[in-house]
Amino acid sequence: WGRAAADRGTMDHRAIRPRRVSTGTVTIAARKSNADKKGKKKRVEDNEGDRNEVLQMFAQLFDVMSQCRENLLAGATARAAAIICIQPLDTMKTKLQASTFTRRNVSARALRATLKTGASPFAGVLAALFGQIPYGAFTFAAYEVYKRKLAEKKPDWNERARVILAACLGDLTGSIWLVPWEGVKQRVQVGVSKNSVSSVSLTAKNMQFYSGFFSHILRDLPFRAIQLALYEECRKVYSREVAKGRELDTKDSFVVGAAAGTVTAFLTTPLDVIRTRVMAQRFGVGSSYKGIADAVQHLIKSEGAGALMKGVWPRVLAVAPSTAIFFFVYER
Repeated sequence: WGRAAADRGTMDHRAIRPRRVSTGTVTIAARKSNADKKGKKKRVEDNEGDRNEVLQMFAQLFDVMSQCRENLLAGATARAAAIICIQPLDTMKTKLQASTFTRRNVSARALRATLKTGASPFAGVLAALFGQIPYGAFTFAAYEVYKRKLAEKKPDWNERARVILAACLGDLTGSIWLVPWEGVKQRVQVGVSKNSVSSVSLTAKNMQFYSGFFSHILRDLPFRAIQLALYEECRKVYSREVAKGRELDTKDSFVVGAAAGTVTAFLTTPLDVIRTRVMAQRFGVGSSYKGIADAVQHLIKSEGAGALMKGVWPRVLAVAPSTAIFFFVYER
């Protein structure tokens, strides 16, 4: 070909110039290319495996809900009754926590004025029912799935540690449903919205369904961990001092659960105050806090450290029955 080109007088030196090829370079490049292909294939397989595992967990979640539907239905009925009964206490707690009075100016008159302002004692009860009843079912079913998975993956872990972690993960899963409704409820309770429907509309308009999600998790995960640890200790004491060694039934679990819930509610009140301040604030120009840290700093600076315990007694009285119901269903 080169000679033919030379005869035509259009010699192309690039055509006849020998190409220098380094076999080592080609080999390394080929190996790198193969490694990249294998790595990409492995990542794809891992992603598919993760997706399949997630889908499998969702299938197990709904399977548990199907198997336990009678217990869940009984728990949902009891939870609905408890929500309606304790809603005035919850509204009182929310109003107290959202108020800005300090220890220096607090009085019976100031407290009465705070409780009379805003919505009625049953404000936000529809949002509470829509949020809490499915949340209870999702949390219980997710807890069972996570507990099984942890038993398979981490059989060498302490059983109590697996139970606490599974319960916390169950709460985290259920919170995806609960948080939007809690925000809707609390904004009605403090008078930002007139009712649950207008609160949903306001939340949707501002795209703030998960406003306060992290403050909610900051309260609920420690609450669940402390609650379960206390429940186990209370069971031991109750079995030794009250039941005198006999096997505890579901009624005993109700009593022990109420005791554990009372102590846990008291200890986690500061976290609940911060959650209320972040969730119940107005949107837009009226927003008071930039985040959790800003809420804590502003609260202590302007109202004192004692403000972190606002609404503690209504909270204790409201939480104890719901905790008792949780352990009643849990033990069954």
